[in-house]
Amino acid sequence: MFDSAVENAIILKNPVTKSVKLPKPVEKNTKVLTVDEQEKFMEEARYSSNYPQYFFILQTGVRTGEMVGLKWEDIDFEKNLISIRRSMCIEAGMRPKTLQQILGHSSINITMNLYVHVTDEEKTKEMHKFEEYSIKMA
Repeated sequence: MFDSAVENAIILKNPVTKSVKLPKPVEKNTKVLTVDEQEKFMEEARYSSNYPQYFFILQTGVRTGEMVGLKWEDIDFEKNLISIRRSMCIEAGMRPKTLQQILGHSSINITMNLYVHVTDEEKTKEMHKFEEYSIKMA
């Protein structure tokens, strides 16, 4: 695309050349707990006020931000189904780049794909912002 832009005199020089060095991917050492380690962890956590949350996370694999984003309407007791519809790590207003650094993701794309889910509520809020702005500009 940039070569074509140079050929068509849209830009003078291709900004993406061989001299550009790509950053090295950050290696993340993720350790998954074995069943034995999970049992030991839960045994130690049994008197913690967070025991139910630890148990839920280990049994379902949800992330903490997803767990705290749950509402009663997300639980279907008849079908024994929990729907993950939101994550608090973004919906609470944290900037994605800050969250990326906190979580140690090598790319903002990883953070965005894992934690940014557009809900109907968010769509409505954003449309109201657009409407207010349009009224101001009219």
